[in-house]
Amino acid sequence: MRVYRSDVAYLKSAEARPPRSDHRLDEPTGLSLSMVASPQCRFRFARQNHCSAAATSAANFRKAHSGTDRSDLSLPKLKIMDKTRTIGGIIPPMLTPFDAEDRINESAHRAEVRYLVETAGVHGLAVCGSIGEGQTLSVEETRELTAWTTEEVRSRIPVITGIITNCTRSAFERGKAVADLDVAALQITPPHYLFRPSDEAMLRYFATVFEKTGIPVIIYNVVPWSYLSPALLARILREVDGVIGIKQSTSDVKTLADLLLMQKEGLIPQDKRILAAVDALLYASFALGAHGAISGILAGAPEWSVALWNAVQRGDHVQALELHQKLLRFYNAFFAENRPANLKTALKLQGRDAGLPRPPMPPSSPEQVEKLRQVIETMGQSLATVER
Repeated sequence: MRVYRSDVAYLKSAEARPPRSDHRLDEPTGLSLSMVASPQCRFRFARQNHCSAAATSAANFRKAHSGTDRSDLSLPKLKIMDKTRTIGGIIPPMLTPFDAEDRINESAHRAEVRYLVETAGVHGLAVCGSIGEGQTLSVEETRELTAWTTEEVRSRIPVITGIITNCTRSAFERGKAVADLDVAALQITPPHYLFRPSDEAMLRYFATVFEKTGIPVIIYNVVPWSYLSPALLARILREVDGVIGIKQSTSDVKTLADLLLMQKEGLIPQDKRILAAVDALLYASFALGAHGAISGILAGAPEWSVALWNAVQRGDHVQALELHQKLLRFYNAFFAENRPANLKTALKLQGRDAGLPRPPMPPSSPEQVEKLRQVIETMGQSLATVER
């Protein structure tokens, strides 16, 4: 059984000494030498002190909620990993390559990680999201995909693990499954099966996942019937230090713009990350000031997406508009209820193995394949002329 400093911290009383940022591997912890010597423990100890801080935060958060005075539900300030500050730019949500036996093709996944990092030059990677069919993945598969990704990335860019589930225990169990890996954040959807939790319950949900895992959280605001308003998102970002950002989706540029405006006006802390997931309007999202994107189109056209991001950052709106139009044509070709399948087809047409969709999702129809083929041919012809 692995024992982490964060686990020890959870067992300490409220009077325990405050968390420190200068923990040493040779500091007494009550653990045996064999436990401390494991690679997982060494990595865990070397992380910033957010894990033990999360335990202190948990106690204070529960205390704040146990009384009758609920006017101040804020968590104590925590020191989050410096790595989270680098989350931004183009962060493709990776497709999950299933084979004909419904198993994940490890070699195909590792090859795509290398392509995205070393050829496309993306700024981060996300696994187990909705475009990666994360709702179909087991805890073990979530762990495997994250491990393969972090091994190939080798800390060059941030890696984010998605969690799509409907209860608190399931969410933090998945988070704990990757807690010893080099994960910068968890991307978590709100609980969404039929009954929407109250705003208060939503806040506690995200706070608890952070407390239990010690891994920073990015809220994936995507489910129409379990939607979080800008006011609620801003409140969570202010009060839960472990929630370090929002991924705003559902083609809702208005909410994205509201969040960015609220941050400018001081209603959202300046160190929080507001990320776009509006595939058809990434140009507008970047021009508005989004800190980056985690969006399905990035997985299918990573080079164009990086070029679009760079064009907006340097103020080249002529090229940015041209790239937007190319990406919009691509989006119109793959947009359908079976988007993950169509993006896998798009990668296959580009010579990259993204595997099959997981049943019951159907593969691309012949009509969809032809539409994608036409757009992909245009992509190949014009990519060489794009300044990146």
